[in-house]
Amino acid sequence: MAVNLSSVIVLDVYASRPAFGMAGRIFFATDTRAFYYDTGSAWVQWRPAVSPRIALAPAAAGNFTVAHGLGAAPAAVGAVQMTSDGRIWWQTPAFDATNLYLVASDPGITGNAPCSM
Repeated sequence: MAVNLSSVIVLDVYASRPAFGMAGRIFFATDTRAFYYDTGSAWVQWRPAVSPRIALAPAAAGNFTVAHGLGAAPAAVGAVQMTSDGRIWWQTPAFDATNLYLVASDPGITGNAPCSM
């Protein structure tokens, strides 16, 4: 089955969005600059990955927990940290609806954890 991109990603003003019923279709409202996802039975506002950044600064080396404050479990998280001796360290932490669970290589580590919703 051939599918045209223009039927999967639709751009128009919000009041002119097509009827729902094609699951997976994306609508971008050019007047409100919001995205919507067609579930097949409704249009649901969709927020693409904005990558909220959560500051990291553990007090000691080892396992540590950071509350992310996102209100739901992120879809993905990556943590980039700078160690006290200047090395850059990357990890993919465990996470749930409330916290990120990371490991610090030393107490002087600082960095950010970008999260995708």
